[in-house]
This record gives sequence, C-alpha cells and structure tokens, in this order.
Amino acid sequence: MKFNVEGLFRGDYVSRMNGYSIARQNGLMSANDIRELENMDRIPAEEGGDLYLINGNMLPLSNAGAFANISENGKDEQESEKVLELDKSDKRRRQ
Repeated sequence: MKFNVEGLFRGDYVSRMNGYSIARQNGLMSANDIRELENMDRIPAEEGGDLYLINGNMLPLSNAGAFANISENGKDEQESEKVLELDKSDKRRRQ
C-alpha cells in the first residue's frame, strides 16, 4: 500500500499532460521520468524508457535534411552516389 501526498498537490490532468509533453519534446524528461511522477510502471531501458529525445524540427540550418541523407548502414548516401553526365559528343550525334 502506498500513500501519495504529492497527488494532492498535482494540477489537473490536462495541465500535467501538456507540461509532460513539452518536457518530453524538449529533452527535459524521459518516458520513465514522466511515468514515475504518474505512479506508473517503468518502461525497460532496452525498449527506450530512459531515452531523452528532442524534437527534430529545431536544427541548425546547416544540418537541415541531414537525416534523410544517411542510409541504413550509417554512411552518407551522397558519398556513394555517382553522377553520370551526358557526354557532349553523344548529344551532338543524336541531333
């Protein structure tokens, strides 16, 4: 049995959830931090319960789109792409 006095001082449900959402999206709290405050069971660390995440829309301009250029093996896709150019002499032959 657990007597939780802190529950008496909590705000309303909507205010708490909005605050948790902001804290989670800005990397201030993990899912387990929030779950502990709500007296819920922890999510195992291997399932990501202790990860601190940030919203990906706030990046320096120089990093914009960087995630899309990384392949599954972690290498930059642009490094492995080859650009084939049309030979000017080929173009003249076709005309």
